[in-house]
Amino acid sequence: MKIIPKLDAGPFILQEKISISEGDNFSLLSKKLSEIGANLILDALNLFKKKKIKFISQDEKSATYAKKINKKEAKINWNKSAKKIIAEINGLNPFPGAWFDHEGNRIKIIEAEKSENTGRAGEVLTDDLIIGCKEKSIKIKLIQKEGKKILMTNDFLIGYKIKKGEILS
Repeated sequence: MKIIPKLDAGPFILQEKISISEGDNFSLLSKKLSEIGANLILDALNLFKKKKIKFISQDEKSATYAKKINKKEAKINWNKSAKKIIAEINGLNPFPGAWFDHEGNRIKIIEAEKSENTGRAGEVLTDDLIIGCKEKSIKIKLIQKEGKKILMTNDFLIGYKIKKGEILS
């Protein structure tokens, strides 16, 4: 990309699109994009060497600005669909991380999957942490109490109690 005074607005030489799957999180996407970016840099250098560079202007009408996300914005709103909550969990991992409050403790969800169970938004539906959402529910697979190690849900629940029927905030 050619550098101009406006942020991320200059014309570019090459681009590549990738599909984002439901299981992709920030770390996986970062790795995929790093590999693609490295290959595109090599391709661009070859084009420079062959004097075959053609810059492509960006469509500024299609551009969006992503503001910095703060920790409070990463708090899970259970009144969203399970699909949307899982997307936030994946997109905010590893930092700041999607979290909920339980008895004054910040609990970060590292990985979750959609579940077909239904219940009230924020309700703990099962003993293995399936949580109700506005639509469907999520099953928490990896979880972390603030300042502690990431654990599989079953291991986490051995030392930390969240009971079926509780409403999470």
